[in-house]
Amino acid sequence: MKHVFIVGAQNCGAYGGYETFLYKLTEYHQNNKKIKYHIAWKGAENKEFEYHNAHCFQIKVPNIGPAQAIYYDVVALNFCVKYIKKNKIKNPIIYILACRIGPFAVHFQKEIHKLRGKVYVNPDGACEIIGTTGKKLDFSRLLAA
Repeated sequence: MKHVFIVGAQNCGAYGGYETFLYKLTEYHQNNKKIKYHIAWKGAENKEFEYHNAHCFQIKVPNIGPAQAIYYDVVALNFCVKYIKKNKIKNPIIYILACRIGPFAVHFQKEIHKLRGKVYVNPDGACEIIGTTGKKLDFSRLLAA
């Protein structure tokens, strides 16, 4: 079975583009025994549940202003890494819908590659980060290594 972790959505409903994509993706594959989706949602509490046969986990995000998006991505990716280790998942795929983790990207790339996983970033997401030199770095190149 192929395990695919998806980070970056508010939910799996008709909220926006990412959410509609996840709704249709999980609906279409809900009876596929070869794929198991694990989807991070921004929620009011930390909880896990099944939705269209996908393992969903909500990340409670404190009201910290614009840093909420970064907090959500970091906590969601941390959850994914711990879940992969705990469940001994081989060759996981992590798909980031909107990348807002900036300098944390390299840390997660290394962690996921140690687990023999692959990381993909949605090309329509915010895939550029500003490095310490002030130059833009192509995030998708960082994770492709």
